[in-house]
Amino acid sequence: GDYTIERRMTVQADAAGAPLALNDCTITRADTSKRILSLEISVDGDQASAFSGDGLVIATPTGSTSYSLAAGGPIVRPDVELMLLTPVSPHALSARPMIVPASSRVTVRVVRASEGRLAMDGLTVGSMSEGESVTVCRGRRDVELIRFARTDFYTRLRSKLTGLSQ
Repeated sequence: GDYTIERRMTVQADAAGAPLALNDCTITRADTSKRILSLEISVDGDQASAFSGDGLVIATPTGSTSYSLAAGGPIVRPDVELMLLTPVSPHALSARPMIVPASSRVTVRVVRASEGRLAMDGLTVGSMSEGESVTVCRGRRDVELIRFARTDFYTRLRSKLTGLSQ
């Protein structure tokens, strides 16, 4: 009986066969030797960003310490409900990470590419060609994690980032 349950939000994509993702949904170049992707991002129907680069990470707070962090996104407490939109190696200084409400619908359209790759938590679920789009939103259900240790988020974060325990 010495445990706590943490609820974590998920994201889902409207692509056929796409599973719920605890960490992130990514749209990246399918072949890194090919040309860059040009993407347009809309949030709730309003164009929010357009850039060229290696891709985009749409992360949950849980995923904020994973690929999104490596791509320059912020760290978010797992109990905050939002989605992070983090460009991967953008070719413009104006392409910056954005935070949107968890209730948002994020649509990503491939404007130019030889081929894009859609993945959920690192699992490839499909390819994306020029003109195709995918919409990502909060998942239809959360994940419940059992935590046996009584450490707070910041202690776990420091340990993860520095490799030190306190």
